[in-house]
Order: sequence, then structure tokens, then C-alpha cells
Amino acid sequence: MANQQGIHQGAKESTIEGILEALELRFRPNPMPDLKPILAGIDDLQRLKQLRRAAMQAETLEEFTSTLSDESL
Repeated sequence: MANQQGIHQGAKESTIEGILEALELRFRPNPMPDLKPILAGIDDLQRLKQLRRAAMQAETLEEFTSTLSDESL
């Protein structure tokens, strides 16, 4: 059981880092809001994967943050 939790936590952290990296690469030099605490509060790995995809596809940082607050994804 602890091993499964460790795997889930590692996958979660990796996905969050992927989201932040995609946003940084796409939207720098714009100031980045501190999204890590918000993302860390999401336990649903599928939701995080959807957000990673959204980070790669968003036209603007504002579009991504709107997606972040949209629970229907």
C-alpha cells in the first residue's frame, strides 16, 4: 500500500513539474504566478494530466489559469 502511494506521489510531482515547465517555456518572460501550491492541492492524477495538456495548448497564461479554475475538465 505504501509503495502504491509512493508511485502515485511521484507521478503527481512529475506531472506538476511538467505543467510548470511547459508554462515557463511557452510564456516567459511573463511573470509566472505561483501555481505550484494550487497544483499540489489537486490529488486527481487524471486532472493533472489534463492540465499538463492544457498548459501545452493554451494560447495565453490567462487561458491556462482559467482552465485551472474550470472544474469540468
